[in-house]
Amino acid sequence: MVVANPAKLEEYWAENLRADNALLKNSPVHQLSATERSKVVPLSLHGDGVSVTGLGKVWQQGVEACSLQSVAQRSSTRRACFLLSLLPHAQLTEQPGLLDNFWKCLAWSLHYAFLGVWPTCDPCGRHWPRGTRHAQRAGKPLAAGHRAVVTLLKGDLDYFLKSLALPFATSLEPCSLCSCNSSDRHWTDFNPSNDWLQNMEPKASTCPLFSRSYLSTWQVAPLKTLKTLKP
Repeated sequence: MVVANPAKLEEYWAENLRADNALLKNSPVHQLSATERSKVVPLSLHGDGVSVTGLGKVWQQGVEACSLQSVAQRSSTRRACFLLSLLPHAQLTEQPGLLDNFWKCLAWSLHYAFLGVWPTCDPCGRHWPRGTRHAQRAGKPLAAGHRAVVTLLKGDLDYFLKSLALPFATSLEPCSLCSCNSSDRHWTDFNPSNDWLQNMEPKASTCPLFSRSYLSTWQVAPLKTLKTLKP
């Protein structure tokens, strides 16, 4: 992952934590000291459905693309983005549990990326067999003391619904961060006393990506809102 200036990481975290950035709510970086945070790389996870053949045709085929990118970098997309997966839509249809398995493995990987150590077990929680390379390096520093944490989940509303199992944008309760609805707690009513404004809590999702406590819908940012967020 690319970091524009490693010396600026501590400043980056201090500024965003001081500003009480909602994207960092419940983030594990709160538990770290300033020195430890200076070695934590903030990441964004982006996903989207992409057509690869037959664009606009009835036989169109596509993939579910997922990539990681450092938030603390100023570089070209080619250098900054790390492609994680390209899952064919046809295969996802034929194998209903495939996407969940992918999210489960990714959540496991991101967990150890934040801990900054080599995994002590596999994605299913099984300890490595004795004598294997995995067992020999389990628990040892992963990247010379550096860590990484996802602070931003990027995608369009269709992606959030189909891949992250979040509320549909046109449903009666469309928001993944609060209890607003289209009736008694209307999302256009910004009266300070309104219940949904006073009690903003992320909704649960069945997506295995959220199986780790540090990652929740607080990190969700629809692409149309990103221009309002400071890097």
